[in-house]
This record gives sequence, structure tokens and C-alpha cells, in this order.
Amino acid sequence: MAKYVHSGKYGKYFFSGSDRVEDGEHGVTLAVVDQQAVKSSYGCLISWLYPRETPYGTHPAHIHENAEYLIQVGTNVDNPFDLGSEIELCMGKEMGKHTITRPTVVYVPPGFIHSPWTIKKVNQPFIFMQIPHGAPRGSVYYPQLLPENERDIMKY
Repeated sequence: MAKYVHSGKYGKYFFSGSDRVEDGEHGVTLAVVDQQAVKSSYGCLISWLYPRETPYGTHPAHIHENAEYLIQVGTNVDNPFDLGSEIELCMGKEMGKHTITRPTVVYVPPGFIHSPWTIKKVNQPFIFMQIPHGAPRGSVYYPQLLPENERDIMKY
């Protein structure tokens, strides 16, 4: 849930997540803006993910009516091109697997099947941002594109 962190005339335009709260899927929510916070917002989510024993969740292949960016940024001050983690993202109906190990921006076109976005390992914390290009209207899921043994771990 979005939270105002500034007061004054323009304070309503500044958002931050609440105190350290893990949702099991996206680590610690640093900031989120949704239509509950700003009615005309397309929304965005910024999370901090870190090494932990409990695996991060994911959700099955799906499409959105609008495009979105999926952004992964490392926190290694000695090497800004080291994500410090390994993420697997499947794209297209054939579920083509792509491994992300460097800071990366993924553009997902409107109506394009993508996911699961699976965190394989986290050696060092990283930042994840999800930025849609339009008002959320829900997702259409395609769990049948995944092997049956992988469907059980998906979050909808």
C-alpha cells in the first residue's frame, strides 16, 4: 500500500513503502503507486530482494493489455554491471528462457505472453521495478504453458 512520506502542498506526489514487510513474492516493497493512491496512475512497484532461505515466488505465463517494463538493478558499488543475482524470464508462447545476470530492462509489448519471472539465486541484494504503460485491467494467465510440476509453485 502506498504511503505519503512528505507533507506540504506537493507531499501527495511522494510515495514510499511501509516498514520492512515481505510479501513472499517481491521481497521488501520500497515504493508502490497504484490506482488506490493515485486514480489516474498506471502504477509502479519497486522492491528490494536479498539473499534469504525462503524462495521467492513467481506467477505463470500471462499477458497484459498494456506494455510494461521489468527492470532489474544491482547494488554492487564496486561493479555496477553485476546484478549479483540470477533471474530467469520466459518469453513468448514457446516459453523461451532468458537468464538475467546483469542490470537489465525488459520491454514487454502489449498482449505478449511472458513469465514466469523466477529468481534462481540472490548473492547480493538487487532492486526490481515493474512499470506498466497503461492502467491495470488485470492479467490473462496461461499456466498450461508450463510443465505440470512447475504450476504448483505459481502465485496468481
